[in-house]
Amino acid sequence: MKKLAMAIVMVLICVGVWAADPDKIKYEWDGLNGGYIIIGYDGIAEGRLEIPATYRNRPVLLIDNNAFSGHRLTSLVIESGIEAIGMEAFQNNRLTEVIFPDSAIYIDDSAFRNNQLTEVIIYETTEMISSSEGQPAFDANVRIIRR
Repeated sequence: MKKLAMAIVMVLICVGVWAADPDKIKYEWDGLNGGYIIIGYDGIAEGRLEIPATYRNRPVLLIDNNAFSGHRLTSLVIESGIEAIGMEAFQNNRLTEVIFPDSAIYIDDSAFRNNQLTEVIIYETTEMISSSEGQPAFDANVRIIRR
């Protein structure tokens, strides 16, 4: 019975049905801008993750540098209202799908590098930032479709 249960869990993880626990997202208050910054995750985030637009009835403004770097995320949904995604925020995951908000957003250097993405849809209002020394937000083989 234990082997069957473990096999089911492994299948759920592999197909991306497993979801990361949103209660383990770590936040930091940004009093200057009146909202929260996502600074990390307590443990290893696996499977699908939904980034909320609010926390404690206040806006979530940005996802900090390296916040989810090196986890096991396969799918990501970012709710409308998030203004920026920091450097290397989601690099070195297993992402095959990212759903971006239709609100204006900044995506910094290497934010989604080293994943399994082949295509992303982003809105015209989204700006991808890359410093002179920095890397593009996505791997070179990722097709970027603007809407």
